[in-house]
This record gives sequence, structure tokens and C-alpha cells, in this order.
Amino acid sequence: MEDSIKKKRLKPEHKLFVVQCLARFMTPLEVEKLVREDFGVSITRQSVEAYDPSKAAGGKLDEELKQVFYRTREQFIADIDGIDVSHRSFRLTQLSNLYRTAFRQGATVIAAQFLEQAAKECGGIFTNRREHSGPAGAPIALSVEDKKLGLARIMLKKLLAKGESEEEARATLTNLGIDNADDL
Repeated sequence: MEDSIKKKRLKPEHKLFVVQCLARFMTPLEVEKLVREDFGVSITRQSVEAYDPSKAAGGKLDEELKQVFYRTREQFIADIDGIDVSHRSFRLTQLSNLYRTAFRQGATVIAAQFLEQAAKECGGIFTNRREHSGPAGAPIALSVEDKKLGLARIMLKKLLAKGESEEEARATLTNLGIDNADDL
């Protein structure tokens, strides 16, 4: 252990830092390293765990720090915009930098992989977004007749599933005012 790193009690600002790191889903090992690097203070992973109220070890954590933890976690989960890699432009910039580096070093196979990754990123391959629309992005047009016909088909299937013959089911639909029951 280096001389500049001292084992001592955490100051309030250190405790706050540890709680906020854990609330952002950092591991105790990551937090331990950050505290040592940023503050020059040595802390064990077990000690770090005592600052996580979502774990058994953090059960006795001060109420104020618990509130900070849960508030920070809620904000962290809600604020996806604050995470650089959640933005397509950031990801493309990083891929561009990686591509250029690989190309300059003559690693053409790797450079080609970065180009493919960037193309997929531009094409929206890595999103869960699916759009359902009509021509030129317009809403899908459904007339009242289309809706009636769809409901009539569902009703016909249910009547058939109940054991009615096809003729009886169509007659029931006609009696309900569905004019084109024979076309279903």
C-alpha cells in the first residue's frame, strides 16, 4: 500500500460519494478504487457495501444517506439522456474514431467491422422502436366498415368455437344487423 493512501474514517463528503456511486449501480470494487484514486483514502469492499441500503449490509445506514441513495438511483434510472452512450451521435463519433485508428494502423478487417457497426447504428438496428403506419408515414386508415368487418370475424370465430354450425353462426350475425355475414 502506498504511503499517500491512508486508512481512516470516511468524511461526510466521502460517504456521500460512495452512496451516490452505489446508487448508480457501480460495484463495490469500482467504488473502492475510485475512493482510493480520488480521495487517497483506503476502504474495503465490505465497508463500501455498508453504504448500499438495498443490500443486507446497508441495513443500518443513516436515514439521510438512504434517502440520498434512493433519490440518486431514481434520477439515474430516469435520466437516460445523461448517459453519453445512449445518444446515437456519441456512438457514431466513437465508432468513427475507432475506425480511423484501425485504418491508420492497417487493421482493415477491424476497420471494416467498425464501418458495419456504424451502418447498423445509422439504420436503427439497435433500437426497439417499431413504427406501424400507412403510406408516407400517415396513420393507417380504417373505415367504420373495416372495423365492423373485423369485429364480425371475431364474433364468427367465437360462435364457431362455442359449437354453433357455420350456418347458425352466420344467421346469428345477420340477426345482429351484420349485413355481409355471408362474405366473412
